[in-house]
Amino acid sequence: MSAAAKNWAAGDLAVCLRREGWWNVLTHEARNGPVTDDIVRVRTVWPLRDDDGEYCGIGLEFEEYPDDIYAPQYFRKVEPDHAAADDAEIVALIQRASARASV
Repeated sequence: MSAAAKNWAAGDLAVCLRREGWWNVLTHEARNGPVTDDIVRVRTVWPLRDDDGEYCGIGLEFEEYPDDIYAPQYFRKVEPDHAAADDAEIVALIQRASARASV
């Protein structure tokens, strides 16, 4: 499994980087889909297989566009802000210490 495939999971947020429209690769018809800078939530990470059944990558299905699968190279994963998470933990520790001190 590639590093790109390991990096995505259901629930992840993704920013669309694609500047062109979307189309169905089987019918070549235009499709609706995320536009540049849209933020979407990953619903399912699908393993893709070639005609011989060999693994060849992943496709992303989004909550906002169910039943359509998108190539991950057109999206950037939104990484959590660890500093904000650390701040929240410190605030919780201070609140617990204050509560104990006031008893």
